[in-house]
Amino acid sequence: MSRFKNWFFGRRSILAKLILINLLIIAIIIKEIIDQHRGEVGLISRQDEHSFWFTVPLADA
Repeated sequence: MSRFKNWFFGRRSILAKLILINLLIIAIIIKEIIDQHRGEVGLISRQDEHSFWFTVPLADA
């Protein structure tokens, strides 16, 4: 566990890891926006209990 802490909280690479995490979040948001414009229901836009974790393409149905 300490090896992971040293890797994750190392002073040199905190900025790089924050940038990577932010890029991941931005990529997910962009994917959701594109899916909504295509007419598909993504993870964020449809939040009922049946399809909360799944991306359901309505255009192909």
